[in-house]
Amino acid sequence: MKNKLLIMTLAVLALFVAFIICTSGDVHASDSAGNFVIVLDPGHGGGDPGAISGGIREDQVNFKIASYLKQYLEQYKDVKVYLTRYNDCPSIYDRVEIAKSYNADLIVSLHINSGSSSDRGAAIWVTQDKTKVQYYQKASEAAVQILNRIHALGLPNNGVQTRSGQPNEWYDSGVVQDYYGIIRYAQRVELRSLLIEHCFITNSQDRNFINSDDKIKKLAEADAKGIADAYQLTKKSSDVTLKSISLKQPEVNLEITSNNSKPTYFMPITYNPSNVTNKTVYWYTSNSKVATVSEGNIYAQGVGEATITAISGNNQRLAACKVVVSKPTNVLTGIKLNQSNVTVNLGEKGWIGATYMPSNADDKVLYWTSSNEKVATINEGVITPVGVGTATLTATSRAGGKTATCTVTVKDPNSVSLQSIEMKTDKIALKQGETGWVGVTYNPSNVTDKVLTWASSNTDVATVSEGNIKAVGAGTATLTAKSRDGGKTAKCEVTVTDGTVKVQSISLKSTTEILTKGSTKTIYAVYNPSNVTDKVLTWSSSNTGVATVSEGVVKAVGTGVATITAKSRDGGKTASCTVVVTDKNSQMKEITLKTTEKTMKKGANTTIYAVYNPSNVNDKVLYWITSNPKVATVSEGVVKAVGKGTATITAISKDGGKTATCKITVEEE
Repeated sequence: MKNKLLIMTLAVLALFVAFIICTSGDVHASDSAGNFVIVLDPGHGGGDPGAISGGIREDQVNFKIASYLKQYLEQYKDVKVYLTRYNDCPSIYDRVEIAKSYNADLIVSLHINSGSSSDRGAAIWVTQDKTKVQYYQKASEAAVQILNRIHALGLPNNGVQTRSGQPNEWYDSGVVQDYYGIIRYAQRVELRSLLIEHCFITNSQDRNFINSDDKIKKLAEADAKGIADAYQLTKKSSDVTLKSISLKQPEVNLEITSNNSKPTYFMPITYNPSNVTNKTVYWYTSNSKVATVSEGNIYAQGVGEATITAISGNNQRLAACKVVVSKPTNVLTGIKLNQSNVTVNLGEKGWIGATYMPSNADDKVLYWTSSNEKVATINEGVITPVGVGTATLTATSRAGGKTATCTVTVKDPNSVSLQSIEMKTDKIALKQGETGWVGVTYNPSNVTDKVLTWASSNTDVATVSEGNIKAVGAGTATLTAKSRDGGKTAKCEVTVTDGTVKVQSISLKSTTEILTKGSTKTIYAVYNPSNVTDKVLTWSSSNTGVATVSEGVVKAVGTGVATITAKSRDGGKTASCTVVVTDKNSQMKEITLKTTEKTMKKGANTTIYAVYNPSNVNDKVLYWITSNPKVATVSEGVVKAVGKGTATITAISKDGGKTATCKITVEEE
């Protein structure tokens, strides 16, 4: 007998080890992130095919339902889904233990039923132990939701069911244990459970709902929507999901008096995180003859004890408190702390006492809390300092929930306080993508607390962390350092440029060019500053019948005068050159001007005449240009004085491009 027992024990152990090995990639420690954990149990598997009919195996259908159901459920926020098996077949006990190892909130066992050929429809089994509402009620609600959706697909709804196990086996609550092992073991370890029989594999009509992957997906989707609605799961979005809830105090004493036969108390609830989207909470009492509860309001009904339980709709988080209803001789009417402010040094203990009204009140139990346990904690009036700062200490009476508060200030007796801070530089310039650093000077320099909080007025321009600056984009931003000690501030302005060198101006190396028809000439540009980033120019000619230009190369195409202009892409800066195009074949030997120098008054006109050599040349056409049109202009030899200064007037013969000049000096009138 002992050997047989040993062999059985080793077999179960080997099976469990095999399961762990096969699923080691998916096994996790208990969830600590506040997720709602669902463990799906595809029934049968391994060497156990379950029911077989019409060429369909139950274990394969169960696994497909589980796989699709996992995909649907993982569309919900803060939901983790795991499977109990893949290719093997763990024992029912092991399946529950696996769910427990995941710290599951719910285990769902997935099956296909079998029976006579006339049996049809879906049913879901839940625990028959109704003594703990958190394990029965929501499971039943989920079962109803799932069955309604399966029925909508065309399958009969056989309802939510329970089934008793051995009559001589009970739970600790005194209720007879459940028949199905998954539910029985889950209830023993306080785990919510469902066992779903989706349809009858032995019925030809029901088999039509599981003979293709698309139909199996619909069953899985029905399961997912039912679970999501019952447990108020939210699709992944901007909604904030609940992690946990807690009640203000673990115990309340409601005192029945001649003046108040039905005392009440409102139990505040704290949500984590505080900005959770769904704050639905259901309240329950373990003994309605002692106390009832509605939306956090506790109502005394009779002397005794009861447990008040709050269960969140979203993710089924739990919190509970004990309610004692009594009929005291001396009723507590209020409490007051002996001090409203207390100062404690680090490394020392403090204490604060309470005064009871009346002083001989029967129930003097107080619960103590601190608004900031990083500053100080409190237990039965004893203050333990943790860090420098202030915190509010609150005493709440068990009798009636009376409260009183005190402010505690924790100081470091050896600390040196900060008087002021100053940036080591008030301006800093960076190029986009560069990093920099700005330091802070403390006054006094040996201040104890040098912790600073850094901020940027425009994080699109620059970010800052512990003085380290990162240039993000062009612009300016103000960097601020704020001390934890005293809230002193210092500022620095950072200017970020994009790293490019802008064009200030351009000029051409030549302002006048004389070309013969058919020739070419390259005109070069000079940039200011010389290291500009963008040197792209756009070239144009005022008369393409005389000269054309491309990237600075001028081609003389016909006689006459044209202005060649270069324009920068950066800033649209311009510069120009006058191009005179003459005939290639020349009879002209030279030209001279009768006037080579002349002084004029502003606004005056004068004519300059040319002398040709030889005098009888056929082509006497001249092109006239000025070196400074702001001083003097010229047209066909007629010079007009425009402004004070000097200018050179040049005559250029169309025949041969011969030149002659005259210096013009313009004086004020």
